[in-house]
Amino acid sequence: MNMLTSTGQDKPLIMLVGLGDLSSRLLGMLLNDPATNRVVVAGRDPEALRLRVNLIRFTAGNLGAFGSVTTERIDLHDVAGAAEVLGRVRPDIVFMGASLQSWRVITQLPKDVFEELDQAQFGPWLPQHLTLNHAVRSRTAPARRRSAPGV
Repeated sequence: MNMLTSTGQDKPLIMLVGLGDLSSRLLGMLLNDPATNRVVVAGRDPEALRLRVNLIRFTAGNLGAFGSVTTERIDLHDVAGAAEVLGRVRPDIVFMGASLQSWRVITQLPKDVFEELDQAQFGPWLPQHLTLNHAVRSRTAPARRRSAPGV
């Protein structure tokens, strides 16, 4: 039995916020899954989003998967603007892939500093990944109640 989403569709509208390494891989997987072919990708730079989305759509198309992907500009430092985008798009699921710092940054540190931080594993970098998520979730509660759960 198919459950209808909040928009009346039988497939969920998934919003990926940020299109770095993780979200790019996820978008490719979503487009190749027949259960999820409606995706909105949101980020700060519409042209960068368009280029990366087109590459991922091209790859999925070569594998026979043709999903719907649109882009939205969103600045997570502008919480009111982010709430407006969430309220207008009304995704069924929001995947927060944005971060204040790429995982690659630590590889550019001096070797001894990198090795010392690397021993701590994910702990020192967790605030870089959770800060934007916390800010948006805590200040956009009314828009989220009308739209989607976050992942």
